[in-house]
Amino acid sequence: MAARFSRLLSLCLALLFCLSAQASLFSPTTNNRFVPVDQAFGFDFSQQGHQLTLSWKVKDGYYLYRQQFHISAQHAQLAPVTLPPGQPHEDEFYGKSEIYPQDVKLPITLRQADAGATLSVTYQGCAAAGFCYPPETRSVPLTAIAADSAAPVIAASPAADRTPLPFSPLWALLIGIGVAFTPCVLPMYPLISGIILGGQRRYSLGRLFALALVYVQGMALTYTLLGMVVAAAGLRFQAALQ
Repeated sequence: MAARFSRLLSLCLALLFCLSAQASLFSPTTNNRFVPVDQAFGFDFSQQGHQLTLSWKVKDGYYLYRQQFHISAQHAQLAPVTLPPGQPHEDEFYGKSEIYPQDVKLPITLRQADAGATLSVTYQGCAAAGFCYPPETRSVPLTAIAADSAAPVIAASPAADRTPLPFSPLWALLIGIGVAFTPCVLPMYPLISGIILGGQRRYSLGRLFALALVYVQGMALTYTLLGMVVAAAGLRFQAALQ
């Protein structure tokens, strides 16, 4: 009984020590401790009409991960968001990545926002000393704005109109000659030869069926044999034709 009470007392003391250590981890009065996330990455925003600017004030010795930025809008439409390039970095948490060790400003263009619209911003950063903060999500309230009717409309340029190419009959002839050398056209050669050479002949229905059957079976046998030869040789014919 005494041994069980002793183990229970040791466990309680260990838990108390862990809680006190975690509480003192971000203590502002303790030297060489990590600061809270709001002090490590001071977040702020400002909106002027259709232009919204998100900013982070990064404390010295800390950095934000570029790939950990996630932005989504509720009841609003955003223009495509492009993050600024970061510095190459490699650590034990995400391996090779890009980081922002200095202050970050991210401009965002709002195309439209309803009343009560919000922007959800998620980011994550670490301390260079080896501590990584969990992802932080902030909700940014947006001022209602109507769809930008003055947005530039992309009109079809004269170069985009479908104009006939010069010497289009010549181009059609050259393209047809080029297509004639593709493997898919090979089965058509006997048909075309038969049309040209025997177009005036009249055959019975049985005769036509027999000729068609012989032609199809001959092509099937030929391609089967070729497939077996290619498979046995182990040659990458498809890669070579590509």
